[in-house]
Amino acid sequence: MQDAWLPLRLVLALALGAIPALSQAPPQRKPQPAAKAVHQPLTAKALVQRESPAIVTVFNIGASGKPESMGSGFIVRSDGVVVTNFHVVRGAMEAQIKLKTGEIYDRVTVFDFDERRDIAILTIRARDLPTVQLGDSEKAVPGDKAYAIGNPEGFDTRCPTAW
Repeated sequence: MQDAWLPLRLVLALALGAIPALSQAPPQRKPQPAAKAVHQPLTAKALVQRESPAIVTVFNIGASGKPESMGSGFIVRSDGVVVTNFHVVRGAMEAQIKLKTGEIYDRVTVFDFDERRDIAILTIRARDLPTVQLGDSEKAVPGDKAYAIGNPEGFDTRCPTAW
């Protein structure tokens, strides 16, 4: 007569280590290919929340010592390297940078600029600043959404969408 409990006893014996030769060797499994990460595009809201701490307002201080114009910029290095448009700082006697926290830096240096491309690299003396996460323009294709995050006219962070 067949023992109906034999399979259950074998499983229990194996689980409890009563069959040492089988319980010590882990079962051999074929390696499974890694699952491909599914790229989920960020929503505009998530993008603004992630990047807005590194968006700054740049003030162009004229000869009168007062702001003559302003524009946006973004921090690319935590030690105080900021990118803005050249037209924002063109002709400035001095410049100021205001962080989202309200902190103002008034010792701004124009590190480099390209007037034709309307870009300027500024530096401030700072440490541990938040930075933007730059994308890879080589991966962009026609039809991808583009977002411009900034502080136009000194307003808090805005994010218009372009197609």
